[in-house]
Amino acid sequence: MNKFSSILNKTKEIENFRVFDVDDEWDLFKPLIHQEITSTSDLLDNNLDNFNKETSRQVVFLLSFAASLILIFAFLSFFSSTQKVVDSLTTDSGPNSIRLIDGSLVLLLPHSKLDYYISLNHAQERSLHLKGDAEFDISASILPLKVYHDSILVEVLGTKFSIKKVNDSIEIINNSGSVKVSEINNAENARILKKGDTFYYSNGKFINPADSLFKPKSDIEPSPEKVKKTKPAEEVTQGSVYLLKSVIKNHILKYNKKKIKLEKKIKLDDNARVRLDLSKSYLNILEDLKKQGFIDFKKGDCPDCIIITSPNKN
Repeated sequence: MNKFSSILNKTKEIENFRVFDVDDEWDLFKPLIHQEITSTSDLLDNNLDNFNKETSRQVVFLLSFAASLILIFAFLSFFSSTQKVVDSLTTDSGPNSIRLIDGSLVLLLPHSKLDYYISLNHAQERSLHLKGDAEFDISASILPLKVYHDSILVEVLGTKFSIKKVNDSIEIINNSGSVKVSEINNAENARILKKGDTFYYSNGKFINPADSLFKPKSDIEPSPEKVKKTKPAEEVTQGSVYLLKSVIKNHILKYNKKKIKLEKKIKLDDNARVRLDLSKSYLNILEDLKKQGFIDFKKGDCPDCIIITSPNKN
């Protein structure tokens, strides 16, 4: 090293050289680095503390806001779920009327009950549930009105009609507009009532006597000549008087085309009048006609098929 220094000292170009010791220089530089690192670390720590404090405040605020929203929605949901949207009216010995919120008027007849709507918010229809008898004057609306009564459903937009229980059948009278009547459990079994139509429902059948049968204005008993020719009918005491040919053609055959048929050689009295309760089943009606001596019947080819024949003279 001394020899190397001697050579350097003799050389004019580098006579002012200074020996540079790397280890010494590094030892001098290390404190500066440590000081800078410490300063930077402290600055980062301070910023991180400030950031954590600010972030914590924001998180707490957001959580509080979310909790408030949850409480508000829970309260609104509870309030809306407990809000009453249906009320009921019951009558005893006298009638009572009620005007609904849409302007419709219902006259509830004695010994009846009506469940009716008191709010139509978010409703898709106007629903009424009737037990007993009532008369309706329904205001026009974009929402259809549906009256549920026993096993039938009456649908209207705006009309006047009534529903009454008559013996074992339900009577529907339409006074204006049009009404659709169907079974609740069988929507395909439906009828459209026009103004002035009257339908009876019993045993899954809708009957319109005015359209399908000739019904005399008064109950006229068969003439004495007919009474002598017919068998006693002590059990047939209810119902109204109809023409025999109308009952068979426009009622029995019309609604049982595939199951009930006339025998080709049958001979019936076209002018004969019969007393019947058309709310009964078709088989019971045939039994009543047979008891009165107007017809006879036998089994057809299929298990449920019936062929109407001429009365047995014996």
